[in-house]
Amino acid sequence: MITPDRLAELCKICRVETQLHTAAIRWLSRLRLPTTLVWLPETVGTDADALLLAAHFLGESLDGLSFTHDPLGKPYPARQGNPIPYLHISNTHDGGQRLLLAAKHENLAGVGLDVVYLPRLRSPHKDKTYLYRLAARFMGPLEFERFQSAAQQDDEEALRRRVAAHFSLMEASAKALGTGLKIGAFMGHSASLPLPTIGALQIEPSVQLFFDGIAQTWLATLNVQRWEAYWGADDMYLVTGVFLFRADV
Repeated sequence: MITPDRLAELCKICRVETQLHTAAIRWLSRLRLPTTLVWLPETVGTDADALLLAAHFLGESLDGLSFTHDPLGKPYPARQGNPIPYLHISNTHDGGQRLLLAAKHENLAGVGLDVVYLPRLRSPHKDKTYLYRLAARFMGPLEFERFQSAAQQDDEEALRRRVAAHFSLMEASAKALGTGLKIGAFMGHSASLPLPTIGALQIEPSVQLFFDGIAQTWLATLNVQRWEAYWGADDMYLVTGVFLFRADV
């Protein structure tokens, strides 16, 4: 059980971090359901701490609350070992930061969160040629065609964010489905989605996702009727969120 002093300390750190990265998570204000995002440096807390802080922000009891994973590795909150109805979480780590998204609604089927540390894409050899080559490796033909058309006027930094947004939205979508992605020979598991089955045909002014093949099967299994997807970025981090719904909210 977390102590009141420890909870207050984490609250203060989270407030500072979210204020520093407002531009990357401004999309949270567009959501029409109880949602919170916890942002902590990896050095100051664990995923379990982040869950307790998110539950506190949402007005949930912290008694018996634990951070758990299902057989496919998807995280979920449990109380006394039992899943908490209607409360969904997703977590992500990059660039020394730990983020956890929590949302609560009876029609919510899943949430996915992803963060990209943008300085990693700014090394000297990662120019426009590299970025287009990277995009072609993880996008299917239609997504890459739409990406190229939309990116025609991008300078290098805008292109860098566009590539990161496409990849991150793909990651967040797979997390929302609960499958994760199969990347290369060593990342993923038997139920992970292959890269061409999920992605974004458009990222602005709004996000248009697509789900093909086995991804469509997963949507049907979860009885997903619609989805919402968002992204934002500051100079250091790009953050995406995907929400799957069984019916209109």
